Amino acid sequence: MMFSSVVSVYAKGPQQWSDISKDILSKELGAMNERFSRMLNYTVNVTDESFATYTASIYHEKFSGYFKRDRENFHSYLGSVHTIQNNECRVAVDSIKKMILISDPVDYLDQVLKASDYISLLKVCSKMRVSHADNKTTYRLDFVSGYPMAAYELTINKDSLPEKIIIYYNKEVKGTNENVSAKPRMEIYFENWATKPVTSKSDFSIDKYLIKQGDKYALKPAYSAQYKLLDERVLTRNNKK
Repeated sequence: MMFSSVVSVYAKGPQQWSDISKDILSKELGAMNERFSRMLNYTVNVTDESFATYTASIYHEKFSGYFKRDRENFHSYLGSVHTIQNNECRVAVDSIKKMILISDPVDYLDQVLKASDYISLLKVCSKMRVSHADNKTTYRLDFVSGYPMAAYELTINKDSLPEKIIIYYNKEVKGTNENVSAKPRMEIYFENWATKPVTSKSDFSIDKYLIKQGDKYALKPAYSAQYKLLDERVLTRNNKK
C-alpha cells in the first residue's frame, strides 16, 4: 500500500485543523504501522481517482481494484495491473502493456506503510496539522516550496486503518485545452476492510499465467502470443553471469 485552527482551502467544506508536532505525528503514524504489522490476513477495496485541479468535483480518471493478503502472500489489482506474490516470486501482469514481470519476493510491509517514507516526508514539511471528526482522524502535511507535492492528507478510521489519501501536486499539467494548465490532485479510497477474510490458494497463484520449468518460468499458451515475459529475479541474473 501513506498538520492554530484554520479552515482547509482544499477540503470539501469547512474543516477545522490544529497544529501537531513532528514528534507526535511520528508516534501516531508509527502506531498505525504497528496496527498493520499485526494484520496477517485481510482484504480491502481500493479506488484511485485523479482530478484536474485542487477543487474539481468530477474526476478525470478512475481505477478500482483490491488488495488481498494472507501472511506473506498478497494479490493486488488496480488499473490494468495484477500483482501477485508468494514465497517463490512476485509477478506483475500488465494487460495494457502486454507484459508479465517476474521478480524476487519483497517485504510486504515495506510496500504499504513504509516508515522511512513518512520520516522522509516529515523532513520536508513546512506545516503539520490534524483534524478530528466523525470518529476519523485526518493528518495534513504541507510541504516546502519546490517539493513535488504541495500537500498530503491521510484519513484513518477508528480502527487506525487508512480510509482516504489526498495528494495535491505542485507541478502544473495541461488539460484537454493545451492553453490552460492547472495543478492536479489524486484521491485514494480504502473501503470494506475485512480482517478475517475468506481467501483461497488460487487468489495467490500464478499458475494462470506461468509454467515453472526447473528454476525458470515460461508463459502459459494463452499469454505466449501477446505478452512479453521479463524475469528480473536475482537467480536469473546470476545464471547469466
